[in-house]
Amino acid sequence: MGTGKMIKYFYNIQLAENKIRIVSDFPIAQTKKNCKFFTECDASEAEEEIPAYRVTCEDFKIPEQAVVCGNNGDKNLYRDRNVYYRELIRMMNGSNIRAVSVYSSEFMGCAGNIYVDERIRDGLQGELNIIDYLPLEQMLLWQKSLILHSSFVLHHGVAILFTGPSGIGKSSQADLWRKYLQAQIINGDRAIIKWHAEKDRYFAYGSPYSGSSPYCENKSAPLVAIILLEQAEKNQIEPVSSAEAYMKLFSQVTINQTDRTSVENALEMVEQWVRKIPIYRLKCRLDKEAVELVRKVIE
Repeated sequence: MGTGKMIKYFYNIQLAENKIRIVSDFPIAQTKKNCKFFTECDASEAEEEIPAYRVTCEDFKIPEQAVVCGNNGDKNLYRDRNVYYRELIRMMNGSNIRAVSVYSSEFMGCAGNIYVDERIRDGLQGELNIIDYLPLEQMLLWQKSLILHSSFVLHHGVAILFTGPSGIGKSSQADLWRKYLQAQIINGDRAIIKWHAEKDRYFAYGSPYSGSSPYCENKSAPLVAIILLEQAEKNQIEPVSSAEAYMKLFSQVTINQTDRTSVENALEMVEQWVRKIPIYRLKCRLDKEAVELVRKVIE
């Protein structure tokens, strides 16, 4: 008796002008968080021969010779020459569940395998987000892009990013721009910054990570300014020195801080931001005057 051909499911993730193909042994659901970035392929797209991540249900064992090169909370990063193993361990129903992404620097992180626990498989068919199991920060880094902890506002076709430590008021400033200038909030927590070679300038891109923010749009725009936020009793805006901008921006990028190569590449990219993107400090209250100060500077 024949076993029949195994069904495969094909998906695309569109992110910062990159297309990441997912080929899975089981169906993967769209979620509220990933629906703007994650779509099922049609039949013609599925025939394309492009690098892909293959998702299977398997208890994968990381090779003994692989060495630890990073640890960040529930993520462990191992390396064996040019092959990386990203282990994600999370608690579900009182026990640890595990997934391992395996990828090579040869494909800039855009192809590899994801091995998941059967409970993760079941979750990916419901509420779990497949994007959480991809090494996106590593892919973006290899493609000269970085995720910045920031709110992303789109106003008159250009992007303004508000950044600073958690609780400083990034989402609140974005809300003020929506209230007083009818700006669109693309993301309230994370944005991607990437050099656009054809346009000869930096662009901001929507990110699939948005924390507790309800805003998570897959849009992009030319980046006209990054605003470093500080809370104050009086509104004031001023340029920031290169040295200060460099340090403060680097503290807000999403990378594996324990991987030396990642840190060095990120430092180089942030240095380029400081040279080519206008960066200001906004000492502010939560009012219309703060919005107007920034608007006048960028226009």
